[in-house]
Amino acid sequence: MHAGRVLSHNEQRALWTMGHGGPPAAYTSGMSRLIDQMKRRSQLGIGLATVTALVAGCGLPTDVAQQVAERSGPAVTDAEPPDQGGSGFEATARDFAAVRRVLRERAQAVTEGDRATFLSSVDSTDEEFYASQLTLFDNLQELPVADLNYEVSDFGLQTADIESAGPTFAPETVEHVFLQGTDFRPVSNPVDYTFVRLDGRWLVAAESAARPDSTPHRPWAGGPIEVSVEGRLIAIADAGADAAADEISARAMTALQVSSDTLDVPVDSRLVVDATSNGESYAINSDELEAAAVTFPVFASRDFRRTRLAGWRVKINPELVEQLVEDDSLLLHEITHYVLREYSSSAPLWLTEGVPEYVSHVPSGFDYLTLSDDQYAELMAAPRELPLAGLFYIEPDVNYLIGHATAMYVVEEYGTQTLIELMDAFAASPYQPYGEADTAKLVRQELGISSVELAQRAFELLEGIDH
Repeated sequence: MHAGRVLSHNEQRALWTMGHGGPPAAYTSGMSRLIDQMKRRSQLGIGLATVTALVAGCGLPTDVAQQVAERSGPAVTDAEPPDQGGSGFEATARDFAAVRRVLRERAQAVTEGDRATFLSSVDSTDEEFYASQLTLFDNLQELPVADLNYEVSDFGLQTADIESAGPTFAPETVEHVFLQGTDFRPVSNPVDYTFVRLDGRWLVAAESAARPDSTPHRPWAGGPIEVSVEGRLIAIADAGADAAADEISARAMTALQVSSDTLDVPVDSRLVVDATSNGESYAINSDELEAAAVTFPVFASRDFRRTRLAGWRVKINPELVEQLVEDDSLLLHEITHYVLREYSSSAPLWLTEGVPEYVSHVPSGFDYLTLSDDQYAELMAAPRELPLAGLFYIEPDVNYLIGHATAMYVVEEYGTQTLIELMDAFAASPYQPYGEADTAKLVRQELGISSVELAQRAFELLEGIDH
C-alpha cells in the first residue's frame, strides 16, 4: 500500500495562520491547492485562485464591479476632523499640505533613482524602520516602476507608536504604483504613514498595519527582492533564494503556454508572480488550511475608493516555492486559474477548480495518484453528485478529485471546445455567483446528459484510481 495524496483535514493543517483574519472580498479567489506538500507527489496540494471565497462562508458578489462597490473605502468629507491619534496634536491644513509635498518628493525620488532624497523623507530615529525604508527603495528600483504617487486624505487615523518625540499625525495614505507593461493602471494600496515633525519638517516615522477592511499586496515592502521580467510577466523572489526569480519566470511562461495550448485559449502574460516572503499568507477555510498559491486581481483607486481593475497577481506561499519549482503541476494549476480568470466566479467550483486540476496532470490523468484503502473508501462513499460551492472546500480532498474527474470526462468525451462552451454558458447565466441554479439546464444543453449522469461518469473515472 502506498501513501496517497489525499489527506485528512487534520493532516492538511496550515503552515502558519493569517494575521488579519482573511483577505478582502475584492481579493477573494477560488482555491487551487492545499498547502501541506512536504513529500513530493505523495500528498494532495490545493491552493487559491481567482475571485471566489478565500475563507469558508465568505459571500461573493456577482461581478468585479459589485465587488469594487462593496469594497469601497471611507469617503473623504470636510465633516471628518483630524484625529488626535493619542498624541495631543491636532493637524492643520498646512500640516496636511506639508506631508503631501514630502510624499511628492519621495515618489519622484523613487522614479529618478535618488536614494538620498528618498531617505531624507524618513525619520532615522528608529533604525529598524529606517533600514526597512532603504530596502523598500532598493526593491522598487528592481521593478519596472513607471510611476509612483501618493494620495493623502484630509483627516487623520490613529497614529502608530514611534520612538521620536515630536508632534505626530497619520493621514489616510494610499500608495499608487504602476508597473509598466504588466499592469493596466497604477495599483493602489493603503500605507497610512505616521508622520513626525522634527526640526520643522514632517518625516515618515512608521507605516501602519493594514486597516481591517484591507489586505495590501506589496511584494516590494519587506525583505530584499530580486526580479525577472519575461515579456509582460514579472516574477519576484526573495533575494538569494534557492528558487531564483529568473527560474520562476521561465516556469511561469512555460505554464502559461501549456495551459493555453491544452485549453486552446489565447495566452496573456500580463501577470506578476510573487514568490517572496513579503506579505500575508492566505487561509482557505475555518480550519485554517493554507494556500499553496492564490490568484487574484488588484485594483486602482481614486478618492480612496477602488475603481477599476489594475492587474493580476499570483502569490506563492514562500514555504512551497522550492517545491513549486520542482513540481510543475503546482504552478500549472495556478496559472490555469489565471488563464480562465474570466470564469472565476461565474462557473461552478467543480469546473473552476476541476479544470486546473485536469490541466495540471495532462496527459497522466490520475496516474500520479495512489490512495490508501481508507482514502479510497472515503472517496467512493462521497455523494455521487456535483459538489455545491458552499460545500466544496469543506471536503476539498474529495471534491478536487471530483472536479478533476468531471473536467477530464468532458474533455475526453466532448473535447476542449465543449468544455469552454460549457463555462461560457455558465458565465451567461443570470443565476450568479457560480451559476449553480442553472447547472441541470446547462449541462443538458451543452452535453446532452443530465448533471446526475455527468457526476456518475466522473465517479467511474475515480473508481480506477490506484489504491
